[in-house]
Amino acid sequence: MIFVAGLSKSGKTRTLHAAVDGMSDVQHVIASDLLKSAGKTLQPEGLNQVHENQRILLDLLLSIDLDAEQEAIIDGHFIIETGNDAVDVPEWFFERLRPAAIVVVDDPSAAFLARRRGTRFADAPDAVATLRARELDRAEQIAHLLGVPLVSIRSGEIAAMRSAIERFRKAKASH
Repeated sequence: MIFVAGLSKSGKTRTLHAAVDGMSDVQHVIASDLLKSAGKTLQPEGLNQVHENQRILLDLLLSIDLDAEQEAIIDGHFIIETGNDAVDVPEWFFERLRPAAIVVVDDPSAAFLARRRGTRFADAPDAVATLRARELDRAEQIAHLLGVPLVSIRSGEIAAMRSAIERFRKAKASH
């Protein structure tokens, strides 16, 4: 399992979807879709709701039935924005999920800010820069905790995403 993360509207889902297009042995699992299907809010209000959502999400992710040759690519976050705050996804979530590798999708462009404008997400340049740094810092902390590789790519770098996925899968297969 590979965990792909990035802030909301960073382009991770679009980049990941394009990268895995045609890869029949990969299942792209969008965390927010699982939460929606379980009737959970995607706008949690504080730590307790974030943790409740993560417990439910973890149960759903661990129950995914894959063929032996299939790889799950989880599309999620390391921090969850909750109104005027952001909450770290707890370590226990990743310790139980045990991804074999982590990819962080980032977008330093003005287009990223524009995609966030008019949404519930922070769109002020300083706030977004802080959140971007926090997402990457959290990814580094979790990768270190789990002892797994981490790569950061820019939004829209489809070839880089595909290459990272293939590299991580080959490394896993050789162990």
